[in-house]
Amino acid sequence: MCEYQGCGMKFSLMNRKHHCRKCGHIFCQAHSNQKLPLDANGQPTILGGSMQRVCDNCYAEVSSQVGGGPPPAAAPAPMTSQTSGGSMSNPNFRVSESSSQSSPSKQLPNPPGRPPREPGKLTSQHSNLGRAVSMAPRPQVNASASDSKLSTFPPPGGQQAPPNTITPYSNEPVIATSELLAMRTTVSYKTSAGVNDLVLLDEVTNEGIVKCLSDHYKVDEIYTYIGNTLISVNPFKEISGLYGPAAIKKYVNKKEHQNYPHIYAVAERAYRTMVFDLQSECVIISGESGAGKTEASKKIMEYVAAMSSKNKRVQEVKEQLLQSNPLLEAFGNAKTVRNDNSSRFGKYMEIQFNLGDPKGGRITVFLLEKSRIVNQQKDERCFHVFYQMLSGASGAERSKYHLKDLSTYRYLTQSGCTSVATIDDRADFEHTKKAMSTIGLQAGQQEDIFLLLSGILSLGNIQFQGKGSSSVITSTQDLETAAACLRVPADGLARALTNKTMTTVNESINVPLNDEQAQYARDSLAKSIYGRLFEHIVAAANTAIKTAEASTSIGVLDIYGFEIFGTNGFEQLCINFVNERLHQLFIELTLKAEQEEYAAEGIQWIKINYYNNKPICELIERRGGVFSLLDEECIFPRGTDTSFHEKMVRQMRAQEISFPAQSKCLFMIQHYAGQVTYTTTGILDKNKDLLFPDLVQLMSRSSSDIASGLFQKDAAADDKRRPITTCVQFKNSVTALMETLAQCHQHYVRCIKPNELKRGGMFDEPLVMTQVKYLGLLENVKVRRAGYAFRSPMDRFLSKYKCVAKKHFDWQPNARVGVEELLKDVGITDYELGKEKVFIRSPKSIFQLEEARNNFITSMASLIHESHHDDIIFADKVYGFDAKCQRSPLTVAIAAQGVHVFQGKKLLHRAPMEDFSGITLSSDDGWMVLHMVFKTPQGKDKNAPVVSEEFVYLVENVYKAELEAVLHVLQVCNVNFQLGYSSTVPFAAKDPQEASRQKIQAESVDNQKCTIL
Repeated sequence: MCEYQGCGMKFSLMNRKHHCRKCGHIFCQAHSNQKLPLDANGQPTILGGSMQRVCDNCYAEVSSQVGGGPPPAAAPAPMTSQTSGGSMSNPNFRVSESSSQSSPSKQLPNPPGRPPREPGKLTSQHSNLGRAVSMAPRPQVNASASDSKLSTFPPPGGQQAPPNTITPYSNEPVIATSELLAMRTTVSYKTSAGVNDLVLLDEVTNEGIVKCLSDHYKVDEIYTYIGNTLISVNPFKEISGLYGPAAIKKYVNKKEHQNYPHIYAVAERAYRTMVFDLQSECVIISGESGAGKTEASKKIMEYVAAMSSKNKRVQEVKEQLLQSNPLLEAFGNAKTVRNDNSSRFGKYMEIQFNLGDPKGGRITVFLLEKSRIVNQQKDERCFHVFYQMLSGASGAERSKYHLKDLSTYRYLTQSGCTSVATIDDRADFEHTKKAMSTIGLQAGQQEDIFLLLSGILSLGNIQFQGKGSSSVITSTQDLETAAACLRVPADGLARALTNKTMTTVNESINVPLNDEQAQYARDSLAKSIYGRLFEHIVAAANTAIKTAEASTSIGVLDIYGFEIFGTNGFEQLCINFVNERLHQLFIELTLKAEQEEYAAEGIQWIKINYYNNKPICELIERRGGVFSLLDEECIFPRGTDTSFHEKMVRQMRAQEISFPAQSKCLFMIQHYAGQVTYTTTGILDKNKDLLFPDLVQLMSRSSSDIASGLFQKDAAADDKRRPITTCVQFKNSVTALMETLAQCHQHYVRCIKPNELKRGGMFDEPLVMTQVKYLGLLENVKVRRAGYAFRSPMDRFLSKYKCVAKKHFDWQPNARVGVEELLKDVGITDYELGKEKVFIRSPKSIFQLEEARNNFITSMASLIHESHHDDIIFADKVYGFDAKCQRSPLTVAIAAQGVHVFQGKKLLHRAPMEDFSGITLSSDDGWMVLHMVFKTPQGKDKNAPVVSEEFVYLVENVYKAELEAVLHVLQVCNVNFQLGYSSTVPFAAKDPQEASRQKIQAESVDNQKCTIL
């Protein structure tokens, strides 16, 4: 419904949806009716090279920029046309007969910048086939309420355009022929590298999917589709022109069939669906570490941010949302053997909107890999923020935070990797501090955070020496530094690390810890501080970006992909569990969407056999499942990893789990992506995530507000209450996430890593094959391809492929008849027609149409290139009308330098682009008017004066959506081409009496008959 304040009018055929060119909001006919501001000469101004409208809210602002006046007080009245039957209001395009004896019909206003002409009599000079009769000189007509629906066209050159008008025409194309051909109005479903949608594969196997991805990757095409699911292969290099403002512009307000697959297309679909349907959206990004998930989520946010208005508050919110991302990366990402910037946590980020503008957001995080603080594999690093701080801190900051050389910290040097060639830690430290300030963390709070980070590093250097059943600290300097950073007494820290208090019914007993237990307590404290600090930063970001104004949202889920390592422990079990749940949700929702589409179109549903992973999810999370038994074993004081394994062997009999013989710690689960072997070694400690009460109490009394706040809640809790285990917390978080995702309209991005060396241009097929299986792409293709490999709205289908038919298509208000005739004409039989869509079973049938369409375009390109050395952009079969309103089949071709009209292979007329004003399309039906200026020499002498006359071509072009998509291509060519929309346009007939006898009947969309003269 209309977003104008106090309106709320629902959209309909008579009250159509419009977008403000300036603010992007949706308005109804009454509040957005092409109210173009007037320039200093009183002429309508065109905004940004487009005929899109501006709303009342933006009218005054734009008018002041071009020297215009205030907005009209009321919406313009509907245009009326005179016929022999009297006056009537009609939304359809009308060509009105005009003569010296009759009343003139409403005419297009004189284009801005073009000198006014004296009124004169309509003449009929050029009566060649396909050309409408010339339009006589006409008076200047100012835009008024009655003319507000009529299109205006820019000056063809020679004069300075008013402010905010589009750029002058150019006769020379500014891009190469190969680029021009690649930018045609509608993208082919199959290119030289293969199909753009894996649903159209001839060979529906994992091998066929990998080969198609490889072929695209070789030519730097990293994106493909499976239906609406985007497949992204990490290029590991910069690809020129792939991202940025220019690339974003190509996808704004475009349908997916108008562009090649891209992450921006997913963002555009999510954003427009949210704005148009007022429903929340989510983009689920999955893939293994190094596949490009984080970058994909950044591009989604980048696109959505670009769609927002320039309001100051909106810009502040947008900056907070964007800055929260590098902050979370600093504290939650790390270098691994697979990825230099690997997210070591799951993240669901909601961007909350009101009327299309971001108003705030919310961040939810899952399962931070806290164990990375104390232990990393060889050639990996701890979290980025530690290296940023040590590399980027100034001398004063190093002294304030008690920092030493990086090589002295055990937590950071044990893996043998302290720097990364692709990461500038010093520069990133400044970015991190800026992000902290942006989300509202004050200077004092930032100091406390960096002190805690320094304290964690110093904790790692504390060493213990065992003395029987007790232990003592041998590195007193590190103890004092850690205590100073954590702002706790040094003796209290030493006592809490080497002793623990056990509480019985009647008393509390102090129990000393041996050196191994003391090391465990030290590492537990370091992990606990960092984990709670990470949650504190997320909470601070949420406080900064939260809002109560939002009505809809776009969520982006960036979560770890399926993992199978040499040794798989508790973390891999949790990660693979959430991937099982996401896969289950994806299959269920995809099947549901397919079934709903078939039902809506009246197509019989075909049952699909697919791998149902619901038993695996239940195996892990149900009562008596893996998580349940693990929690039970953690309760028992004498529970061990081995006893947990023995309990699973005794109690679990599901066919999805097995236990290798002679093993006391291994178990195997048959996941949808393959069988994974897990070990129970260390699983109880990781699930308990135990921190001794003495350390909790110590940290809660810290003089640092942030440090004490991290532990206050646990310190005040009843010590006798059993703490919630990690797997329970994780399972609850995953359940809440699934409920959130189920309430949104989902979009999916599957990311793939092409090689382990992070090298551009290298495609490791066995590695990709493994990921294709993990991501379940084959199941996705099978579900999407159930019964019919291709489906499309009939009008869009006919608009694209009617050019391949042997005959020209007459106007058909119902595209169903046209589609049937077209498919019969080209010999395609494996199809079924629904209510609004056409379904085609075999991909070969689609490729047959594509090949025929490409042949048509190529043949027209050859004709144009041979005669004028021009590059084709658009061509289509139409019906032209001569001065006597007689119809004839023609082909109209738009090229970079001119517009060509052919009859067969014969070129009837050509208008250079500077003499081509633009095209007016009828509001609802199949009529189209080409506006041209012809220059006729008045004599044979080359210096003879030239008379310019304005002409229009009236053509009938059924289903013209293809033409509407050509605008952005011409803009890239620096061609000032305009598309306009109108219900009435002047048309002069050579013989009005003869024309009136040859009335042409056209059926309007509301089934009313109207006479077109």
